[in-house]
Amino acid sequence: MDSKSACCFFRGAHLNLNHCRRANLQLSQDITSLGIDFCSVNDPYVWENKVTEFSSSFRKYFYSSSPLAGFIISNTDFLVLPVLISRKLVALKISFGKNEWLLVSIYCPPSHGFEEDLDNLIPVLIQNQDVKTLILGDCNAKSPIWGPTQSDKRGDRLMDLINQFDLTVVNDNNSLPSFVGHAGRSWIDLLLIKNFGINGISDWKIDDCTMFNDHQIMDFFLSPDSTERSFRTTKWSLDKIDFFEFKMYHSKFLDKCTEKSIDFEESIEYIQNGLIEICSKTKRKSKNKVKKMLSGGT
Repeated sequence: MDSKSACCFFRGAHLNLNHCRRANLQLSQDITSLGIDFCSVNDPYVWENKVTEFSSSFRKYFYSSSPLAGFIISNTDFLVLPVLISRKLVALKISFGKNEWLLVSIYCPPSHGFEEDLDNLIPVLIQNQDVKTLILGDCNAKSPIWGPTQSDKRGDRLMDLINQFDLTVVNDNNSLPSFVGHAGRSWIDLLLIKNFGINGISDWKIDDCTMFNDHQIMDFFLSPDSTERSFRTTKWSLDKIDFFEFKMYHSKFLDKCTEKSIDFEESIEYIQNGLIEICSKTKRKSKNKVKKMLSGGT
């Protein structure tokens, strides 16, 4: 891909490939023809444990065995530092000039425990709480916040996490569905951001184009020069903590420390992150700030 050193925006995308080889091929062509700089991928087609059919000029970040989430990076100007590469969650730090973002691709299969998938995401958010963050993924969760549908248990749980970490939902709840299949239509692919303003994302949409599977591609532009920022460091207040839940999670955390023979004097960072995670789980619920009201107004 041509250098974008003088460009004022980058093009991002996300797609669940539904383990379809033709979808892999089509996405590879679209990345080139549409000028997509980075693309979050869920459930790619894999041959002999490798994600195939993408140009050798692209950088690919996937788990080594049966990956379900990852990234394709086509912009050669990006400096990329892998933060975590696991089967269902990949986190990268992307640097360009003075700008740095945390990109997270996550896949939450409908047949797997949703709580465990979110538990894998929480430490990444805690350890990078001051970094501009984009989370992309098929969460298989429903909520009227991001689609014209009723909320389910997974949607309610995801909203809890969104509130706890002050994430912003970018999705337009009047958009096209991201999944259209024999089982119906769903709005389950999301873009969540943190530590920068919503004006940093433009032209977000679910494209109505042929991708050779039941999922549609999410497409948007990212501006490195967002003038509005919601950047802030999380601060905890005792009056916002549910002490009963805090005591329960704290006991579980201490049991985990004992099981792992944690040396408390040499593990301050581990303990600090554990306490932050406990506080995030026991924070009293507050109303999430989203881009639009449910009625579609501003």
